[in-house]
Amino acid sequence: SFRQERINLTTKPGLSNTDITREVMNIVRESKIENDLCNVFCRHTSAGFILNERNLMLMKDFELYIKNEIPDDKLYQHASNGYAHLRSLFSRPEITIPIANGELMLGQWQNIMLWEFDKEGREREILVTIVGE
Repeated sequence: SFRQERINLTTKPGLSNTDITREVMNIVRESKIENDLCNVFCRHTSAGFILNERNLMLMKDFELYIKNEIPDDKLYQHASNGYAHLRSLFSRPEITIPIANGELMLGQWQNIMLWEFDKEGREREILVTIVGE
């Protein structure tokens, strides 16, 4: 079987993240696919996924690290938002998660977070593709 759904969301301005774990879990459950794989793909180059614990202080640590490594007030060759594209190197454009017994096999502390690396909030489209039996 195969199922593909889209998650459309508007990100917050500035370096921010949106937890989409629940939405992806719901798509997997509704698919009725019991075993195989779920792929989550970001169709953008200045945003990406980080699979990690969603803890407020840890999110602040991520933000500080990313801002320190790639500040947005520096001159880049891609002047409009080069910093956002470079920041996306800390993330992944797609992740694949196994499915067993109709559930995502995420670790206890793993959450699927879409990180926005640009200064502006943007419309983002995520493709969730589920294959299996």
